[in-house]
Amino acid sequence: MIWTPETDYGIFEMPGSIWMPERLPSLQEFLKAPSPLPDVDKNLLIRAQLRYQCDTDLEYRAAEMEMCRRDPVRFFKYWLYVNEPRATGDLKDIPYVPYEFQEWLIWYMWNCIAQSSAITRGLGRNVVFPKARDMAASWTMLGVFLHRWLFYRDSFLLISATFEKVDDRGNKGCLFEKLRYMLRMLPDYWLPQGFKWTGPGKHDTEACLINPTGGEIVGEATTRRSGRSNRVTALGMDELATVDDGKDFECWSANSATTNLRFAISTPDGPDNLFGQMGTGEFGEACDIIRLEWFYHPEKIHTFDPPPLNAEGKVPPDWRPDPDFKREMDLKLVDNSPVSQWFKYEKARLNEVTFAKEVLIDFNQSKKGGVWSGEYNIHIHVQRGLRPADDGSRLIISSDPGTHWMTSFTQIDRYNRYMIFKDMYWENAHIDKVWTDITRIWKDEFGNMPCDFIGDAAGAKVNSAMHKGKSEWLYVWDNFGINVHWDFHYTFQQSEWVDARINAMKLILTKLSSETGAARFLIDDVKAPYIHKALSGNYRYETDPYGNLTGKVEQKHPWEDAADSATFPLIFRGLVDQSKLIGKDPKPSPRERGAVQWSKPSTQRRGFKGWRGR
Repeated sequence: MIWTPETDYGIFEMPGSIWMPERLPSLQEFLKAPSPLPDVDKNLLIRAQLRYQCDTDLEYRAAEMEMCRRDPVRFFKYWLYVNEPRATGDLKDIPYVPYEFQEWLIWYMWNCIAQSSAITRGLGRNVVFPKARDMAASWTMLGVFLHRWLFYRDSFLLISATFEKVDDRGNKGCLFEKLRYMLRMLPDYWLPQGFKWTGPGKHDTEACLINPTGGEIVGEATTRRSGRSNRVTALGMDELATVDDGKDFECWSANSATTNLRFAISTPDGPDNLFGQMGTGEFGEACDIIRLEWFYHPEKIHTFDPPPLNAEGKVPPDWRPDPDFKREMDLKLVDNSPVSQWFKYEKARLNEVTFAKEVLIDFNQSKKGGVWSGEYNIHIHVQRGLRPADDGSRLIISSDPGTHWMTSFTQIDRYNRYMIFKDMYWENAHIDKVWTDITRIWKDEFGNMPCDFIGDAAGAKVNSAMHKGKSEWLYVWDNFGINVHWDFHYTFQQSEWVDARINAMKLILTKLSSETGAARFLIDDVKAPYIHKALSGNYRYETDPYGNLTGKVEQKHPWEDAADSATFPLIFRGLVDQSKLIGKDPKPSPRERGAVQWSKPSTQRRGFKGWRGR
């Protein structure tokens, strides 16, 4: 018989399967049986004994490797390490001793991969892990992928917000350096047969680890085409909530056929990005939601000896922990919410937004600054298949021009209901293509119904990105015969433009039509997704490092463009906060004034002369 640390398995008497509960416990269940602290000293002793016996006894080594193949928790518990840069001194190589929730997480991920293998092709599965900070969820996913890569020759794709977060050699915070670290901490005999770190034909390359006997782990940054060309056993998207500009939605769609199994891991960063919608159950695709709550972590539910802080808010350099301090369980309910010493310490230390994001997993409070998200209600304002009212009200086609070009198709009916039917967004816009698309949509989808074309006054200047050497609006008149109104902006002082547009949208969102009792604002969120997301909170006020509002609006594409395009019709039709009016009538358009020549761009922006129409 071969001795093992905790059991007496013979060489051919390995565990076939290990039972795990179907889900993590609820708070009430967890309070009855909270997780104990692991015995790290005992684990280190067992690891040393195992390493010695595997190094010196080939038969024992084969038995241990077979047990680890069948039991991934054992592989983690006795062979994997994590790097902890926050640790003092040289003790940064920390044995991965799984807590109880991590043992469950290891088996859950492992079983998801096994169940989504080729034999069950077509049974797709999406799993979302909203997490508190320091739960080692990314390390756990990487360890499971590494286990399957080593023992089952499976292939995996890793995606993060930027390529530097995927692979940046020397930076142990990126995904592939974590994989390399875990692999290098294993004895050489654990490596796949023929694996080479260096030299010709090496198997460790940029964002790629190749198993010479089959299988690979590759990585990509989040783009609109990430993963489209790959076919893998499973896909892991790390810190998905940090992806900007809508690339998260397009990346998710692009890799829909890449694999049967997709994992998404992140702390929250607001409710309206892809991760926020999946984590709150608002996304259109079925997702298993596994919340990794802070109280599952045993270090956070036991008392600790916090270091004192000096007048500068720093730990004195001569401070040392009390060696006689005994940790005790410290988890209780206060107003039906879990509280511990650690919880109270972090709540006092962190600002409200950071605490909501990294401790409470609160999607709604995890990001401040949504400009209209408090007034915008998808249950009231969203109407699929929205069509123009047949009451003589004109269509309003509103454009925010530039290299990033946004156009919205809208109408304000006789009840002063503001409706957005469709939006279009062009990156690296070419003005000929943009206006060809706009006129085609006007004809095909709206039957050339009577309309007003309006646009940003900034479009009255020369935009070199268009390579035309003249104003966008003059170019559109000369080449498409369409007059784009822009002077209506000067109903207000230029310094009040942003506030006026924000107030106009807020006013229309909070009003009901007295005649119909319906919302004043309606949007087709399927055909106008950019404006829908901007209203939901992607168009934001800037915040300072402490999460406080600065009063400035973030200048981010496409959300700034979408928001501007959506507010222009309200100014154009005069549905604004009357207290913001300068006190004089809106100026006529350049063609209505009958000016005889086109003036300089700087003059145009001040709303003076324009051009005479044909």
